[in-house]
Amino acid sequence: MVMNSSSLKKDVIRIKGLTTNKKLNRKTKSLGYAEEAGGIACAVDWESRDHSMTTYITTIFVVCFLIPLLIISVCYLRVCMFIRKLGHGTQENPEWTNQKDVTKMCAIAIICFIIAWMPYAVICLWSIYGHPDYIPNSVQILPSLFAKSSASYNPLIYVALNRRFRLAIVKMFRCNNDQRPLEEELRMKNLMC
Repeated sequence: MVMNSSSLKKDVIRIKGLTTNKKLNRKTKSLGYAEEAGGIACAVDWESRDHSMTTYITTIFVVCFLIPLLIISVCYLRVCMFIRKLGHGTQENPEWTNQKDVTKMCAIAIICFIIAWMPYAVICLWSIYGHPDYIPNSVQILPSLFAKSSASYNPLIYVALNRRFRLAIVKMFRCNNDQRPLEEELRMKNLMC
């Protein structure tokens, strides 16, 4: 078997990649991370009963769930209060519809954050303060995947509930052969709220 320099380089790169991967796996385990139940990714080692891991997981719960939830809620509440103050509370005001839409969008964003991250937070606390042996693998995997997919929710909420986002998306994907003004076109299609 004759080896040329190209295949030799590829083999060396593969071997280095495998050894680097093994080293990283050892380091993440020493930092309190382990492979998730489904083998999809690494996560915090929930089953460790070490005091430092319990403290670490509790800190993650507070810093990565409770504090962001508090910040999101306060910020959206202030936005809603500011918008409501501008509208003076009259239904006849044409801006009132927009204010209600923004309020609804804020509430939906908060609810989606809670729905996405609450199961993961519950599993987290259950595993360190309860009985992690009672948590089936499928129940461990789903909250993790659901929480990780939450980054895609806000853009979808904004596009679905915000006219300006919809206009920008339609404008971005519009064909150049139609030169009618975009807002007129959308009005004709009854897409504007």
